[in-house]
Amino acid sequence: PRHSWNAIMKNLYLLRHGDAVSSPVLHDADRPLSQEGQASIEAAGAWLRRAGAPVRLVCSSPLVRAVQTARIIAAALGIEKTVQSEYLVPGSRLEDLLDQIRKHPEEGILLVGHEPQLSSLISLLTVGGSGLSVQMSKGSLACLEAPDPVAAGKCTLLWLVTTEFLRT
Repeated sequence: PRHSWNAIMKNLYLLRHGDAVSSPVLHDADRPLSQEGQASIEAAGAWLRRAGAPVRLVCSSPLVRAVQTARIIAAALGIEKTVQSEYLVPGSRLEDLLDQIRKHPEEGILLVGHEPQLSSLISLLTVGGSGLSVQMSKGSLACLEAPDPVAAGKCTLLWLVTTEFLRT
């Protein structure tokens, strides 16, 4: 039998999309990153590259600002393509997202999404429910250590940094 001290662990990164433009004519899902948002995500990508983060898969919400964020990060890390998941859209079931994550064997997965979905995911993964109060500002990045397969209440939040930190 597998003992907990021999469990295979993987890193799970969560990144909230960068700042998006405000527009009275664009549907919310179609809002692109602002120049400020692009700059903050470029800084996050450079920070991850310098840190040697073992990201092998970048998965984003299908909303334009999240797709753009994912592409910037993937380019910074030398990852050729990104994938999209409808389960990263706010209001989708976190259990469906966990099922999708479990299907990817990659050691390091970076998820690009929105609030409150990402903070709810951190709470579910670390304490097994909604008992942890976390709020991710735009461009914030978190890293969790997760068992393989990823399980609710079994992950450890290693760090959570803001876009201001990533730009230093």
